[in-house]
Amino acid sequence: MHLQEMRGQIAENSGKQKDLEGQLLTMTEKVQEVMSQLARTQEMYRALQAEMTEQMGKMQKRIDILEKNSAETQKEENEEQRAVLEKHLSSLKKNCWRKHEHFTNPHMEEEDKMENACENTAIVMDCAMTNNSDTA
Repeated sequence: MHLQEMRGQIAENSGKQKDLEGQLLTMTEKVQEVMSQLARTQEMYRALQAEMTEQMGKMQKRIDILEKNSAETQKEENEEQRAVLEKHLSSLKKNCWRKHEHFTNPHMEEEDKMENACENTAIVMDCAMTNNSDTA
């Protein structure tokens, strides 16, 4: 009977071995499938990374262009404001000179007074136009 039990045990172990081999084959297939998915995922990641790098490069170029344009616009606005301020300064100098002349010569001519008033009006208009273009 002992031999009979051993044969039964061998048959049982043989069945278990076949089950384990089947499970191993199934797991191997699953591992290969996961590895394949991983390879596809890595490929997609590399493609996305390359696309992101390209897009970031394009965005940086746009930012550089915008910064350059902004600097040029600011420079133009500064030059316009400087011209207005220089006119204003020139007019102030003339006014100071005229006032000085008026104190030294109290009989200032009417024509000089009119010219002075016109220059002051022009300066106020220039400043107003500059301020309006700044807010636009």
